[in-house]
Amino acid sequence: RWDRDALSDIEEYSKFLAEKGRSDLTDELRREAESDGIENVFYRVLTLDGKTVSNSNMTPWKTIGVNPIALSKLRSGKRYFFETLKLPEHEYETHIAYGLLNSSLVLQIGESTEEDTKFLSLMRRIFAPIMMSMALIAMSVGWAMAKRAMGGVERVTETSFRISQGALDKRVNVAGEKDEIARLGMTFNMMLDKINTLIGEIKEMGDSLAHDLKTPLARIRGESEMCLTRDVSPEDYKAMAASTIEECDRLLNIINTMMDISEAESGVLKLESQEIDLVDTINEACELFRAVAEGRGLEIKKDLPSSCLILRDRRKIQRMISNLLDNALKYTPKGGIISLSLKCRV
Repeated sequence: RWDRDALSDIEEYSKFLAEKGRSDLTDELRREAESDGIENVFYRVLTLDGKTVSNSNMTPWKTIGVNPIALSKLRSGKRYFFETLKLPEHEYETHIAYGLLNSSLVLQIGESTEEDTKFLSLMRRIFAPIMMSMALIAMSVGWAMAKRAMGGVERVTETSFRISQGALDKRVNVAGEKDEIARLGMTFNMMLDKINTLIGEIKEMGDSLAHDLKTPLARIRGESEMCLTRDVSPEDYKAMAASTIEECDRLLNIINTMMDISEAESGVLKLESQEIDLVDTINEACELFRAVAEGRGLEIKKDLPSSCLILRDRRKIQRMISNLLDNALKYTPKGGIISLSLKCRV
């Protein structure tokens, strides 16, 4: 999956370079890296002999070099090259992709496997306890069948069978009983209530996600159909491509947000709190987006105190501010003003 995504990114940035030029491409790559988190992804533009032309913030990736074998393959006519590295300063493996932007420039993309690994771990954390609980209940029922009268056990067995057929609302009838079979039935019912609640939450989250994804996908499809069914100019195609990129960014933001919410609700989200100056963080984000704002005829105005120290996760705060500025750039009309203000309460 990552290979396909990387190939798609390389093709997209190749077109972007041809249309906008190297300077705009550099700004776009830096903005994308900042939005996704510089510790999660980096971009580097190289010549075919390995010299760096431009790159995103490489602070977390200082030990990443350029693979001469990859450049040799590209010079010999191959368009792409992939490798996976285990870096000593990173807990998770890193996927690396090389691809030709044009006849003289190469794009190197690196992405940590942290999010994929955490997502799989999250799935295991959610479903493994459920399966283990079901197995333990089945073993308990088998033990009870050998020790107690068949009447109570049959009720549990019958209810389990009906639930396995899809009747998730069924429960073991334990009214008026106080023996071990009754306690087992009560525990079984409590577990089923929790499972039913979890299923409902997963369905609700799926419905919400489907609704949020439907609008950007419908816009992309609508604009694509319009370009295919009408005679449009190259400028219209460029506008359609730019709109498609914006909608794809929106989709990625939705997915990243849903993953953060899932991690927070499951208790696996780890926040690395440290003292940061919120004013410096906002100024850095404004400087990163300034070129994009000027290109769209927008002005960024700030009303900030001299300093505002907080104890928070720097990466999450940077992503939040970047998302706010990105949305403001998307939805502010040309010639408009984006105002940022901050009040620090002690």
